[in-house]
Amino acid sequence: MTVSEDELIRMRAKAAEVTARVDQLAAELDEVSTRIKAVSVTAKSADQLIRATVGPEGRLTRLELDRDIYTFHTPDELAREIEETIAAAATEAQQRVMAMCRPFVSDDQMQAALSYDYKTLAQGLTGGPRDEPIPA
Repeated sequence: MTVSEDELIRMRAKAAEVTARVDQLAAELDEVSTRIKAVSVTAKSADQLIRATVGPEGRLTRLELDRDIYTFHTPDELAREIEETIAAAATEAQQRVMAMCRPFVSDDQMQAALSYDYKTLAQGLTGGPRDEPIPA
């Protein structure tokens, strides 16, 4: 089978178009990755005595307690308030990361990644179930 000169020109143009799109997507992913790494969310407790800051993965990076906090909370109440404040910040961070990733992956894929459900994530990325196990 021979390819005409016109077909060859069209194939080269299509290959150049695909290459340009891949390069554009790679640049966009690099930008999103940089923006995700910079996510930082601070939440305050209802009484404003607790401030919790988390990074993009929801891990605590800073915790601030007002000096008067012990006069308003028992130890159990304080622990619960701290947990709730951290959870609020982590939820907001997760929502921001998901919004940044939405142009590239579905919410289901993102949720699978955030909940460490790699089987579902792999299925979403490959278009179906994997026959071979995911390497450890």
